[in-house]
Amino acid sequence: MDEEFHYRQFSTYYDGDFKTWDPKITTPPGLYYVQYLFSQLLGGDLSTMRAINALVFSNIFLIFLTKIYEFKDPNTNNTSRALNLALTPTIYFFNFMDYTDTLSITLITMAFYYNMVKSNYRLAITSLLSLYVRQNNIIWVGFFMIYRILTEYKKQMFAPKPFLSHIFTIIKVTWNHKS
Repeated sequence: MDEEFHYRQFSTYYDGDFKTWDPKITTPPGLYYVQYLFSQLLGGDLSTMRAINALVFSNIFLIFLTKIYEFKDPNTNNTSRALNLALTPTIYFFNFMDYTDTLSITLITMAFYYNMVKSNYRLAITSLLSLYVRQNNIIWVGFFMIYRILTEYKKQMFAPKPFLSHIFTIIKVTWNHKS
């Protein structure tokens, strides 16, 4: 895995050198800045960075995942549903490494929740932060924009009409959309 590269890059930040960059790292430096803030209180060794991933980010992810389920369907056992998703092997194992995935998925989950409850300011902040951790989160941010437009303009989007008319409606709604 890339943990050795990520920790080495964080270590340069921890030493106060914010200008040196490892060319093998392809992600933006958001994780290292967050780790730097935590390290000022907790220290900067690898086990501490892993603990931050495992304890802090993964718990925030669980909280927001539960809130999403509660928002969508408040009558079911949503904590169990959230744990089910959080314990998926592709998510779970990255929680114990110094890696960008846990913070990335936490920020995206927060952004999705803020998109659902239409908290535009919080949505913007968490979306931008998520892009500063992993650049491929731009796909998720684009999805949030599409989701919002489709849910707010459901009648215009799904009215029976010719295909070209749908395209023009999408362009018009997107162009005129005010948050």
